[in-house]
Amino acid sequence: MKTKCAKSFTTWFFPVDGAYLQTFSAWGNYLRQDELFVPSDALFLKPTMGLKDGAFAALGLSRDIYSNAGKLRTVIKDSFTNAGLPPFAPHSFRRTLGLLANDHCKTPKQFKAWSMNLGHENIATTLSAYCPVSQARQGELIRGMG
Repeated sequence: MKTKCAKSFTTWFFPVDGAYLQTFSAWGNYLRQDELFVPSDALFLKPTMGLKDGAFAALGLSRDIYSNAGKLRTVIKDSFTNAGLPPFAPHSFRRTLGLLANDHCKTPKQFKAWSMNLGHENIATTLSAYCPVSQARQGELIRGMG
């Protein structure tokens, strides 16, 4: 996929609740088996639009990719709103994964691997962006180490 600064990196599915992996796998299987997509096709695709029952509607999936993330942001925010939740942005997923590192990573190497999986070359990027520590929490953590 296109990334910031056109860099590429290898990523693995994060160790989160199995329901997410099931949903992701089902979507991938649907694209491959039913829509005959290949691994180089995008995961989030533009709909093919046309007339259905006298109204303009999505008729299927196009192999065309979005030129930017604007439409995906809208779809994700609207999905949360329609579910009665606050309108989260796509970056909220990255923030959540960044915060989950605190629960999953027990060693510096595990944290480095987690950081790399987010696409960060430098672990400091992950720490500064997703692992804030207030002064009060700093004190709690230090006192808890004694």
